[in-house]
Amino acid sequence: MLYSALFVAEEIATSLDAAGVPVEWLRDARSKRFSGERDSVKLMTNKSSKGQQFPVVVVAGVGTLPYRDPAGDARDLYVAMTRATERLLITASRASEFVRRLQPLCRPLAMAGV
Repeated sequence: MLYSALFVAEEIATSLDAAGVPVEWLRDARSKRFSGERDSVKLMTNKSSKGQQFPVVVVAGVGTLPYRDPAGDARDLYVAMTRATERLLITASRASEFVRRLQPLCRPLAMAGV
């Protein structure tokens, strides 16, 4: 699971922990040496995901973008979106310029009961 802002990661980590989902939060150089064999959600920044590949990638909090630098945030988002080898899920809890530009490219997720 990839994020661009620390407050997004804190909310994700808290929610996953409350749900009993194992999380490896890759916050610094030491924690970035994670085990791909451990069954857990890997939580890292969009930027730090560069060079990694995962079958499933969730890019969280796109509604918070741009966060600091629009051009830099766009580059980091591109890095994040290209880490997925099979499935990519992009989430946003609010509208933003980034969400508006991505919407035409995305297929909405069918939700049960919605």
